[in-house]
Amino acid sequence: MHHCSYPVVIYHSMTLRTFIVLSTSLLLACSERANESTEIYFGLYCGECDRNCSVIIKLDNNEAYADTSRTFFDWHFNQGNIPAYIFPTQHALRISDTTYSRIEHLLNVLPANLDSTKTEIGCPDCRDQCGIYFANTNGFWDIDPDYRRDLSTFIDSATAYSVLVHKEVFRKSR
Repeated sequence: MHHCSYPVVIYHSMTLRTFIVLSTSLLLACSERANESTEIYFGLYCGECDRNCSVIIKLDNNEAYADTSRTFFDWHFNQGNIPAYIFPTQHALRISDTTYSRIEHLLNVLPANLDSTKTEIGCPDCRDQCGIYFANTNGFWDIDPDYRRDLSTFIDSATAYSVLVHKEVFRKSR
């Protein structure tokens, strides 16, 4: 759910016509912002695992979906043979509105300046600590959850929300 926060200051000398023009402009700007796609993907994956080893979440247009298939693993561990991870819509489960309203916070802590040429940050899943997958329109990244520098807020949030979604999704699929 998008909330527009455009402050409106009304001066005593403002005419009704000026107020209507300003209000209409702000509402249109808010409407355009709300319709922007904020498609991102994130999730936690673990390579040395028996089952339910990853959940990749797609956030798009105020909805969230979870990939519960092996598509991510097939892509991630065979990157030379498969050019890109494609979110498998046919295997996706819609995440509840309640859970979405909690994970929507992640949109406020997204990393701003990830280097699109460096797709691995730290050493994800090399010590059985799992890895965080993150993708947006600028590229994709595998992130070590122990990497603390300037990504700690994002890492903590992405990990917590991935666990939350994992619990919801795999409880549904039993």
